[in-house]
Amino acid sequence: MLTFLKERVRELLKGPVNLLHKIGFTPNIMTFLGLISATLSGILYAIHQSPVLAASFYIISGLFDILDGALAHRFNMATPFGEILDSVTDRYGDGIVLFGVMYGGLCDVWWGIGAILGGVFVSYVRAKGESLGLEMSSVGIAERAERILTICIASYLEVSVKGAMYYSIIILTILTHFTVLQRAYHLWKNSSN
Repeated sequence: MLTFLKERVRELLKGPVNLLHKIGFTPNIMTFLGLISATLSGILYAIHQSPVLAASFYIISGLFDILDGALAHRFNMATPFGEILDSVTDRYGDGIVLFGVMYGGLCDVWWGIGAILGGVFVSYVRAKGESLGLEMSSVGIAERAERILTICIASYLEVSVKGAMYYSIIILTILTHFTVLQRAYHLWKNSSN
């Protein structure tokens, strides 16, 4: 859903991206920094220290994910390996965050596992569709940006509304699996010629 903002955000980040390139940062470095940020977020959720700080690191992880793509596209540094690395580290990062949420007691384990599986299958169906030549971006209501925002908003709410994280993970689980169905339907509808 928020994919339509991608080009606008890339335009806004031209200055920082140029600076990062000049300093010597590569898309793969940004990808690893995103994974490190997501890991720190997961650890903070797990030790139940500060949901706000944990969410902030998760947002930073998402920012690194935007920057790695912006660097790759702006300076023609995109490679098949980089795309795979980005996708895999995104899945690991999201999984680490959700395991942290579960370990920290902020949600029920089964809902957490459901959210992890939903996130993985959302990405899998997209990759499968794209491998068949279909345009899959913006298909579905719970792409990665929406998932990160859902967790982060709930984290900020958790400070004053106890249980916000718990219910957000239930919502996230339902939305991710609904997105899998949306993408599977899109794939079926557009490839059954």
